Amino acid sequence: MEKYVGEALYQMRFEEDAIARTKKRFKDMVEDPKTTLWELWNKAGTQNHAWSGGFLTLLSQYGAGVAPVTPGYGTYHVLPQMGPLKRIKTIVPSVKGEIALELRNEPAEFSLDLVSPKDTTALVGIPKREGASPARITVNGKPVWENGKPTGTVDGVAFKENEEHYTTFSVQPGTWAFRAEFSPAPRSGENSGRLRVLDGKTVLMTNTRNTDDVAASWLLENVPFFECPNREIEEIYYYRWWSYHKNLRKEKAGWAVHEGGGYGITPCPLGHHLYEGRWIKNRVYLDDYIRYWFAGDNPRRYSTWFADGCYAQYLVDGDSVKIVSYLKGLIANQEGWERERFDSARGLFRWIPDRDGMEASLAGFEAGEADKFQWNTAGIVGDKFQWNTVIYGGDGYRPSLNSYMVADMRAIAAIATLAGDQAVAGAYTRKAEALRTRMQQELWCPEKNFFLQRHSQDYRFVSGREQIGFFPWAFHVPDDNSKYAEAWRQLQDSQGFKAKYGPTTLERRNTYFLKPFKHKCLWNGPSWPYSTSVTLAAMANLLNDYKQSVVTRDDYVALLHTYAATQRDPDGKPMVRENHHPDENGWLAKGGDYNHSRYCDLVITGLVGLRPRGDGMLEVNPLAPADWEYFCLDGVVYHGRTLTILYDRSGNRYGRGAGLRILIDGAEAARAATIQRITVALE
Repeated sequence: MEKYVGEALYQMRFEEDAIARTKKRFKDMVEDPKTTLWELWNKAGTQNHAWSGGFLTLLSQYGAGVAPVTPGYGTYHVLPQMGPLKRIKTIVPSVKGEIALELRNEPAEFSLDLVSPKDTTALVGIPKREGASPARITVNGKPVWENGKPTGTVDGVAFKENEEHYTTFSVQPGTWAFRAEFSPAPRSGENSGRLRVLDGKTVLMTNTRNTDDVAASWLLENVPFFECPNREIEEIYYYRWWSYHKNLRKEKAGWAVHEGGGYGITPCPLGHHLYEGRWIKNRVYLDDYIRYWFAGDNPRRYSTWFADGCYAQYLVDGDSVKIVSYLKGLIANQEGWERERFDSARGLFRWIPDRDGMEASLAGFEAGEADKFQWNTAGIVGDKFQWNTVIYGGDGYRPSLNSYMVADMRAIAAIATLAGDQAVAGAYTRKAEALRTRMQQELWCPEKNFFLQRHSQDYRFVSGREQIGFFPWAFHVPDDNSKYAEAWRQLQDSQGFKAKYGPTTLERRNTYFLKPFKHKCLWNGPSWPYSTSVTLAAMANLLNDYKQSVVTRDDYVALLHTYAATQRDPDGKPMVRENHHPDENGWLAKGGDYNHSRYCDLVITGLVGLRPRGDGMLEVNPLAPADWEYFCLDGVVYHGRTLTILYDRSGNRYGRGAGLRILIDGAEAARAATIQRITVALE
């Protein structure tokens, strides 16, 4: 009988009362150790009674709003009545196939992600708020409603009507991402006004190159806006989002992120893609991409930090149900790594540099007594065997791969904890700690004060420092010990990694530095965005989480500026390719708009200092220089809330007062007079 009461409440559009009544009536059953529903409210009768579950159907039918209009779901509607709920995710089976739906109801935005099966037509309604239509609606990044009227077209979606409770669209089979913008209601004690501090259209016009209407609309809908006094850093921020969007491709099974340069989908930059893409507001892109790797392609074709990247997404979107659903697949992938690449005798993982995505590296040059190779002025080795030795030799125990594995094991342990599986969590915590200990024991070279690769053949260290020796800090591998921090002195050493377009991938003092070789992918000195971005992430961790005096936040900003300045062609236009000469203004390999690294994530988590956490706290620790007059990151969706982080020395630029300020859903949540670490509860 309870179902009919609830249905009446929904039909009268008293959805808040329907949800409140459900919570009150079923509270004792939900909290009971048994997982079944009782026949009677006082627990009398049978303890597993089907008729008590009638109300559950209302959550899909009315809460999510999915119900047939014609027999067999040939036509059905999606007319949500979410009430106080913030998120609904459901799969509704039908004779036409599964209808997959995810809804999010946030202060400034309503999102509806729908996968509609073949041979159906869906009537999709975007709920109004207090009778008002959204200010703007987009579908798959393209505007379809603005300023109170339909605008633009999307194949497969047609505006239907603007009725009393919904703005509705007729939708054909496919994958659809609806986004509706609303002006948020002010919180108690706050003035109303725009949620966004920055004008996105103005910022985009100032910073993007050759942006067509589709790309511009996508950027406006999906990325946080950013500005700062350093034009180089700011312009490349928007270019890199433009480039990321360019490399998003719709595959048969959903969205995927391409490497760029004609290389298609590869796991080599997967970790970078996940860290960068976690800040995109429309979660369907990254969700589809992650599912792609579980569906059959092998993420172990190259080394990468897959589980860690998935967990990094969770630290931004807070979707524990989704991340727990990945656990089984991530464990299977990790078991594959251990089966294929773990050397139990050494307690370390091993592989060749090429499968780290680092083809012509120091270990390869050293393999097979490379100093005896026959070189000519063009850098061509004497025979095919020698060429293959450099590219495919150098097998060993690398700081990069082993750091990724520590991170993935920790991520699996954290996800297992969310799933309530303490046995798996404990096992992977122990594995991660054992590997981390072995790395410090075996891959730290006291003579060079640096993490180095060891050759697998004779277990000797390589002869020089490589940039991958900084990678362990990107994954919090080293102990907080001053002896390890000494490694960072090499970053600014003129015979180490320092360069105008650096850092270099191999220290300058090594024999093989910039040794000519007939291959476009040289890792013996050229600057690679792939490794520079990992090093910047490592430096941000060092500054945030370690006690040391070797590196300052000015060093971070200087390297970020160098990294930004490198991402241009000689004509000055923004461009990222594969690898760059460390001292000359020119790329050494093609592959335009090469999506093989990250940048925007470094601005957000490093420069602006939004440090993702999973404990309900918001932590901000900007590494921006103390002498900057201003900076602002606006419209960041984080754990379902919309954030603004700004610094205004004078208080005149943004009209919010002087100092550092954090806004949550448009309301000030914290402030400080100077640039410093702030931690505040999200709720």
